[in-house]
Amino acid sequence: MVKYISFFLSLLFFCFASFSIDAQSHKKKKKKKQHTHKKIKHHKHLIERADHHYEIHEYTVAARLYEKLPKNEKDVAILYKLAESYRFSHNLKKAFKYYDIIVKKFNTDHPDVYFKHGLLLKSQGRYKEAYASFRQYLSYKPLDDDARDMLRSCRDETLTELQKNKYNVEVNNININSSENDFSPLPFKDGIIFCSSRLTRKGEGKYLWDGHAFIDLYYAKNGILNTFKYPDRLSDNVNSNLHEGPATYNDDYNILYYTENVPKPRKPNKEADDDHHTFHLQIYTSHYKGKGKWTEHEAFVHNSIDYSTGHPSLSPDGKTLYFVSDIPGGFGEADIYKCVWDDTDGWSAPINMGEKINTTGKEKFPFIADENTLYFASNRHVGLGGLDIYKADLLNGEVIRVSNMGYPFNSSRDDFGICFLPSENGEFSGYFSSNRKGGKGGDDIYSFRKVNRTVTVAVMDSITLEPIEGASVWMTRMGDFKEHFPTGVKGVAQINASPSDVKDFLVEKEGYKTKRFTPPPPQKDDRNILYIIEMAKGKTYKLEGLVYDAQTKEPIAVSHVTLSRPKVETPESTNTDDYGKFNFPLVEDPNLQKLKVTKDGYFAKEMDLASFKPNAQGVIHVKIPLEKLEINKKIEIENIYYDFDKHQITKKASSILDELTSILVENPSINLELGSHTDIRGSDEYNQNLSHERAQSAINYLTEKGIAKYRITYKYYGESQNIVPCPKQEDCTEEQHQLNRRTEFRITSF
Repeated sequence: MVKYISFFLSLLFFCFASFSIDAQSHKKKKKKKQHTHKKIKHHKHLIERADHHYEIHEYTVAARLYEKLPKNEKDVAILYKLAESYRFSHNLKKAFKYYDIIVKKFNTDHPDVYFKHGLLLKSQGRYKEAYASFRQYLSYKPLDDDARDMLRSCRDETLTELQKNKYNVEVNNININSSENDFSPLPFKDGIIFCSSRLTRKGEGKYLWDGHAFIDLYYAKNGILNTFKYPDRLSDNVNSNLHEGPATYNDDYNILYYTENVPKPRKPNKEADDDHHTFHLQIYTSHYKGKGKWTEHEAFVHNSIDYSTGHPSLSPDGKTLYFVSDIPGGFGEADIYKCVWDDTDGWSAPINMGEKINTTGKEKFPFIADENTLYFASNRHVGLGGLDIYKADLLNGEVIRVSNMGYPFNSSRDDFGICFLPSENGEFSGYFSSNRKGGKGGDDIYSFRKVNRTVTVAVMDSITLEPIEGASVWMTRMGDFKEHFPTGVKGVAQINASPSDVKDFLVEKEGYKTKRFTPPPPQKDDRNILYIIEMAKGKTYKLEGLVYDAQTKEPIAVSHVTLSRPKVETPESTNTDDYGKFNFPLVEDPNLQKLKVTKDGYFAKEMDLASFKPNAQGVIHVKIPLEKLEINKKIEIENIYYDFDKHQITKKASSILDELTSILVENPSINLELGSHTDIRGSDEYNQNLSHERAQSAINYLTEKGIAKYRITYKYYGESQNIVPCPKQEDCTEEQHQLNRRTEFRITSF
């Protein structure tokens, strides 16, 4: 009996314990479910808040909220809004991060994603990669002329031209720049008026579009030694609680035309209107009364609640006002217009400056220097990146031509807001704005002036110190632009350049060892400088090459050739001449490493030159055939083969895919199809599925190596295109079956 009681009690305890455990487990599951539900609700609320701030253009707030979402909940739409929030708030590094993820991880068919990705790459000076993104955009919109200009901007020959210091100017960051944004200087009396977001008032609010303080107009008097005294904010009759921007004035210095930010009026009968959070630009005038005093502002006659007007620039005779506007019916996001003054009727209706200046993008910050010259900034004309500064030649008020000002006015970042100092002797000097690397804040003001500086190179024998006549001096400027100067009777070559613009010299002369000379950094006050280069007698080494079409054997002109060598930090580069020829003078030890040749419409070609030796005359000859890019052409590398019934990448296949990765990196304009095949074993449906898995494995491998997903498509053929015929009634060897289990690569576009 005791035995049965004991058993019954044990059973009762077990049941109770089980019930208790089940109850605890149920509570945990319920708690976990509640926690998950709460988390989902919280994330949904985060997205709704972020979307609201995004829609009312408070991009810094929107980005901060989107960033709080877990990584796995950031779908392509969230990533796009994150990228755009950072782009609008001028955080280009983070904007690129998210655009890069979208391009490489999502097979999007939205062309603007590729265009903006290209612009962000261009702003980093990554022109080869930008070229590929613009090509992808043009595959969707082949008739977009502005995109073609972006593509042309990224070509080596264009970059070489834009990186010349053709105006022979030097630029300097001025002393009153702050850690915030300082831009659009305007010479005024004995100083400058400029725009700044520096904080000078307590309790001043921030603009949630970009997270900076609101922009005001400041005045700084000239100081000593090309400096300025501490700037003062203009009076409240000019500055408001919102943005004030670029300005201009009349010839008597008594009327200031300037840009002001005003809220867009709320639409009638609408409680919540997102447009109410949009701010318009409008032009206002204020009269200068002396001693820092200004009158209440007056509105420009062509201001409107339906569009913006801003960035005024008045012609020296006061008869024409140039400005920026998004008046409906223009060419792009912001166009440059002009109004002409009539003594009877006042300012004429706005006149668009036309398509030679205006593009589908933004044309801004006009500056009219004289009746024949208008300067402006644009983000769509051929340029180095971001906004570039351009010069428009005018004839009777009409645009004749537009040209890029080039380096050092322009960089891969935003360069804009140029103005010129008045000069009786025609001196070429003034100021411009830029957010290029090396500045003090976001946008900085830089001074520029033309310098008639001379670099003199004296070449002499290292033993006798006698001058060497007829030596070839190759000077490389900053930006890798090369120029050639021969030495005269006294072994001297004089070069019109600033010492700070010189990167290095390479000097060659028959009977002497070629000499490379890197000058020390010049002193600040160097005007004219002499470099003495001594050469030792010996053999002259040279690399001579020919680039030609592999099929037609015809020479290829204007192909870009880059030479890499050990212990030389920056590769040397040149272009082939009309006969496909190029040459590089070589230093004493011609220890070569790699030669790379690129040309639009051809596969890039790399050659390892370590085994090449000079002939008796010291010349190394190379011939480089280039393969033409053709649609549907197969890439000439070994196919990927798979183990039977497997889709995983084998060790050998990974080395082949690494080779394919190199081809795609070297040729950023080409896109490929991966065609995956099986052998005849297995059902048709099974083989199609296996083909799909094999193609996907190869694509995953390439994207993990950094190849953008949009550049690769795949097609699975199953057993429909066998290399080795294997009728099902016949036996094939395992080696024959493996030849059929493969992935092939062919070009789909370039």
